[in-house]
Amino acid sequence: MKMKTLDKILCGMAGIGLFILAGAGCYAHLKGREYERRLEEKRQVYAKEIEEIRREESRKDEEKAVQIIKQGMKQEQNQDWIYDIIDKHALPEERDFYRAIIKKESKDNSKAVSRKGARGLMQIMPDTWKDMTSLPFDAAFESETNVEVGIRYFHQINSYLSDRISGWENLPEQEKLMLMAAAYNGGMGRLVRAKGNINAMPKETREYVPAVMKEYRKLESQRK
Repeated sequence: MKMKTLDKILCGMAGIGLFILAGAGCYAHLKGREYERRLEEKRQVYAKEIEEIRREESRKDEEKAVQIIKQGMKQEQNQDWIYDIIDKHALPEERDFYRAIIKKESKDNSKAVSRKGARGLMQIMPDTWKDMTSLPFDAAFESETNVEVGIRYFHQINSYLSDRISGWENLPEQEKLMLMAAAYNGGMGRLVRAKGNINAMPKETREYVPAVMKEYRKLESQRK
């Protein structure tokens, strides 16, 4: 009799133990789900922070790339062989203007010949060449000679305009450059007859001047 009672007690205790274990398991499961939820929230927060860091690094990389490109352009400009020639015959503040003229005139082709017979880097016309030098016109294909003669001609243009255009000395430097470019393309006498009004010059000259000045400003900006 006593044995049966003990068995019942033991069975009861086992049932209680199983209930406790089941409850503990359920509690642990709930705790696990809560832990996973919080862990997922932290993961999302970290993911956002990592994404922001990556964006910031990407922006910095882009800025660095732009600086490298600018520096490369500046170095390329400094190593430009045409600049080396210009620097022998022009003042430092004039170099970008003459470089822009050459780009517009010949696109850096020292063997270029126009329909009107202009030759070389600065596209110098036969009559102009004859007035500026005793060298044969074939020498216009020699880069350094062409640039030297072309710059000398610009000095002549400057002197000519300063004597004939009212208030020349007080004009802003860029306006002087525009007028010199107009005279180089359209003729000094024609510009003076137009009283320095570029808009009264032929269409070719009206298009030529802004193209040269655009290239000039581009070259200037690359040096900064």
